[in-house]
Amino acid sequence: MRSSALITSLSLSTASLAALPSYAALVWTGASDGVSAFNEGNWLGHDGNAAPANTVNNNVAIPDNATLTNGEIEISAGTGTPSNYGGVFSIGTNNLTIANSKILGGGSFDGASSAFTGNGSTVTINSGGTLNTNSVSGMNSFVLDDGTIDLRGSAGITMMGTNATMSLGNGSSVASQFLSGGTNTLAVTLDGGSVLILRGAGNPLNGTTVDVLDTDSTIQFLAEVFDAGNGTGGFVNEHLGKVTLGGQALVFGSDPFAVEAGDNALATAIQAGNGVEISFVPEPGSIALLSLGGLLLGRRRRAL
Repeated sequence: MRSSALITSLSLSTASLAALPSYAALVWTGASDGVSAFNEGNWLGHDGNAAPANTVNNNVAIPDNATLTNGEIEISAGTGTPSNYGGVFSIGTNNLTIANSKILGGGSFDGASSAFTGNGSTVTINSGGTLNTNSVSGMNSFVLDDGTIDLRGSAGITMMGTNATMSLGNGSSVASQFLSGGTNTLAVTLDGGSVLILRGAGNPLNGTTVDVLDTDSTIQFLAEVFDAGNGTGGFVNEHLGKVTLGGQALVFGSDPFAVEAGDNALATAIQAGNGVEISFVPEPGSIALLSLGGLLLGRRRRAL
């Protein structure tokens, strides 16, 4: 972690720490190498001294729930430059909140190996918080409220456990090679003008359903066209049955790239024609109400 530019407060509860030391808080100082999240000399413990040994270790679960506020963690056992992040930050069965903060990590830009893991955990990202790592695995729930997940290169998200969920609200965004429910199904919801970006081809929504709750949110497939024309590829053949608008099936007219009567979704070619964005169309009644409201406002202004 680079010097004293940012201070990380990692608040740890002690309810289930029968065999472990009691930590009221961990505060990042960078006093040792200024880089590694796994070097206890970079942290202050609750007594104001360096955190005890084995408090935060590479690929070892942290002791309890944690909250990262107004700071930044670099998952690194080495130099900490973006191409040299290394190691795995594990939250085990605990839960993590990232508020107005960043967690950065990953062994390389290709994103091949996991850098952030859990074991049925819940991760909450809000208030501008960001997770920017290699692959993520083992979480049971992600809750984003003005939060960002931007995985590196070919990194993806593989969830764990039954009833896995991911909710994006209040302008949140997730960019990942793929989303996978693992051995179960992942249920994703989008609301509040949020964006889901899938970089991969060949079924990037793997064991995953997406329900869009508003017409301001969008889904982008950067390596999938709308219809590959071969009966197997593209959004139509791979994902149309997985995406709903308010629980209702998507409806495209004879021209999916234009809004026609009865449509609730619209396709737009992106990535020089190699990808597609799916946006959503308000119900005709909503459009009529908006138009009527604009008309009445215009008449009122003219009367004034």
